[in-house]
Amino acid sequence: MKQLLQPRVVVRSVSEIPPAIFMPTHSYARLPSCYQGTPLEIVQAMAKEMNPSFGVDDTIDTTLAMLREHGLPITGIPELAPEEVRATMFVVALLMWGVAHPMAQA
Repeated sequence: MKQLLQPRVVVRSVSEIPPAIFMPTHSYARLPSCYQGTPLEIVQAMAKEMNPSFGVDDTIDTTLAMLREHGLPITGIPELAPEEVRATMFVVALLMWGVAHPMAQA
């Protein structure tokens, strides 16, 4: 029987979004991807890594499609919302489902 996925991080407000996140890799040859800033800045940095021609919406849509192919039920991010809103919802979803993790602060 397939185990149900459980949220890992609960973000109750925008002020609870960590200022930096990391996304582990499944390859021993690669370091985790680390991002910092606002959710919009985080997604813009992801876009640069994925494809220099990608914008925020391209990055979110492509990443969501890949995650859904791997069985993560990330839904509810509106396609027509402003980039800042989509980026915030996207980063919260990545944290919630354990795709991304808060980075420790010094």
